[in-house]
Amino acid sequence: MDLSPTSSVGKAQKTTLPTNHHQPPSQKTSSSRQKASSRFHLTQTKLNVVKNLAEYFCLSVKDLSILIYRKHDEITTTSVNRTLRLLEAEGYVEWRQLTTRLRKTGNLPLIYGLTQKAVDLAAEEGLVTPATKVFKPNSDVPGS
Repeated sequence: MDLSPTSSVGKAQKTTLPTNHHQPPSQKTSSSRQKASSRFHLTQTKLNVVKNLAEYFCLSVKDLSILIYRKHDEITTTSVNRTLRLLEAEGYVEWRQLTTRLRKTGNLPLIYGLTQKAVDLAAEEGLVTPATKVFKPNSDVPGS
């Protein structure tokens, strides 16, 4: 094996690629990456949250944890909270603070319900029940 300075063996081949420094980077490529990374995927967990909110009208994180995972612990709470954040960011759920006359101290729990977008999704998925409606103040009162 010839390893002399004139030999091509053992030397890295230097390849130059033509570059055009006068054109800006393609905006299509960067926007395509942004769209790909921000795509919303309807997972089974997200669909389970929508299904349960369609069935019960409004639920807390604890309620959703028990309905979806059959238990309420730190892991299931984290999963439900993350799913709700993703659904809220996409406009599928809204939250409100539960008002109660019984609780005098501590934080009031948050309750979650569906937006019109989620009600439409529930209809597409065949998940509509009599409780399936847009979550807004007094929407649980008949005739409102």
